[in-house]
Amino acid sequence: MTARAPAPAASPIAAGGILAAGEGSRLRRDGWAVAKPLVPIAGVPLVEHAIGSFLCAGIAPVGVLFNETESDCVSFLEERFS
Repeated sequence: MTARAPAPAASPIAAGGILAAGEGSRLRRDGWAVAKPLVPIAGVPLVEHAIGSFLCAGIAPVGVLFNETESDCVSFLEERFS
């Protein structure tokens, strides 16, 4: 029986990405007036939780894709993370 060579070490993750481009139609139907990425979970916008998870894992930079009409999301991220 021949010994197998060890598997190569995994490369560190160089960047992260979040797809936050949903319309949010079901949320609006249920009365939410904010964009889906800005819906608060325990008082913190959902997108901020996701970014925080990447940063805690040592993954940066993080790119976020929004709908072109979600200028409030872009403004939030620029104010919070720039």
